[in-house]
Amino acid sequence: MIVFARAPKTVSFSGFPQFGVCSGYTNKACDDWSGFANDDIYYLEVCLFAQVCENADEMFRVEQGNPFYCDFSATGLEELRGWLLGGGRRLNATDD
Repeated sequence: MIVFARAPKTVSFSGFPQFGVCSGYTNKACDDWSGFANDDIYYLEVCLFAQVCENADEMFRVEQGNPFYCDFSATGLEELRGWLLGGGRRLNATDD
C-alpha cells in the first residue's frame, strides 16, 4: 500500500522545476545546500511507480491521502532495468 502526500494526478511537467533547487525538506539551510530535494524525489517516485505498476492508470486517479495498491509488473521492472543498465538509452526487443 502506498499513500501519497500529494496526489500523482497533480504532477505537471509544464514549467517543470529545475532539479537541485532547494525546495521541500532539506537537512541544511538552502544557502548551504546542494543535491536533490523532496520535490525532485517525488517526480522520480511517480515515474518509477508508473513503470512498475500494471495499474498505474489508477495511481493517477487516486486522491491525496488515499491508498494505492500497486499491481507489480515484472515486465515493467525488467524494462526499467534494461534502460538503466543500457546507459539511459531505450532498449528494443532486438537489442542484445
